[in-house]
This record gives sequence, C-alpha cells and structure tokens, in this order.
Amino acid sequence: MESSSVPSMHMLWSYDEVQTAIRQVAKSINDLYSYSDAVNLVPVLTGAMPFCSDLAMELERLSPGKWCIAPVFVTTYLDDGLVREPMVEFPSKFNDSIDADSPVVIIDDLLDTGTTMAHLVNEFKRGGFAEVSVCVLVDKPSARKNDVSPDFCALVSDSEAWLVGYGMDTQKRYRALDGVYVLELPPEFPYQKQLDFPID
Repeated sequence: MESSSVPSMHMLWSYDEVQTAIRQVAKSINDLYSYSDAVNLVPVLTGAMPFCSDLAMELERLSPGKWCIAPVFVTTYLDDGLVREPMVEFPSKFNDSIDADSPVVIIDDLLDTGTTMAHLVNEFKRGGFAEVSVCVLVDKPSARKNDVSPDFCALVSDSEAWLVGYGMDTQKRYRALDGVYVLELPPEFPYQKQLDFPID
C-alpha cells in the first residue's frame, strides 16, 4: 500500500477476520437449510466472486454435494450519476446449473441502498422460486432505501466511506485485496457517490 499510484486506504477487516465471519455465516446457512437436499447459491458477478468462492467451500465442508452454484450478472444504466433500474442477465446455461425445486440464496459482496437486491429477489420470485434468501459479505444498513435486509450477513459497516477489497472495487480495481479496506479519497471523486454497488 506504499506506492504513490495506489490510493490511500486503511484496513477495516483483515483476511482472518473475514474468514472467521464467513465460517459463521456458512454454519447459519447450513443449519437453516438442513432439511433440503439441495440449495442454489447465486453469486452476483463480479463482486460476489471472492465471497461466494470461500463461502461455498466452507459449505461443502459442512454438507458435501448439496450446493449448486449458478451465477448471474447485474448491469445498470447511469444518467448524470444516477443508478437506473438494474437489469439481470442470466447466463445461457443458467437453467442447467440451478435446481428449480430448491431454495435460492442470492450472494453479493455489499448491501447498502437495497435497490439492486430488491430487484433480484423479485426476479427469482417471479421465476417461481418460493424460497429466496439474501447473503452478503458486508451490510450497510444506514444506507438502506427500502425494507430489504440480509438473511445472512458476515460483516456490518456503519461507515459512509467507500469500501474496497474482497470483491468490492473502485474504478474496476482492488477487488482481489484479501481484506476489506476503507478508501480514503476526497468526496469530489464521482465514484464515491453512494450508489447501490460499485459499478462492474
């Protein structure tokens, strides 16, 4: 973090702290869905990749062979810095990857305003999935603009600052940092506006 080309940031949660939180979330998910022979894990790309990967491996250790992973993409249209209604893109092989008769757990890196997640939950319910839950790495409840709340949450942040690392980015960078960091940049930087999620 010493290079002048790297923006100033400080660690909020270390790798070990993130891993401990993920293990706790995995146990909660495994316990809740103990009755089901299969559970669909639906990571929202790109931000959910690191979180979902570690979470899924922990879930496999707890209940091998139970977890179906079927990612989706979410895009959004911007106009003068505003986030428009999110658009969900289902990969062509999505239906082959998911168990249509089993619960869905939508996985994302960050839940703040809740606009995007509410849209996703509605999409799956309209698709006929009776059980849809939300799992996020970081919850920012102070930013919420609706009544969406995570069913499973690893970490909670009261900070208004922009977070990077472990899937969260700024300008498409720093997703692969192995901890969660607070980005320390002046507020005039446009990508620090409180959007639903860092734009992919």
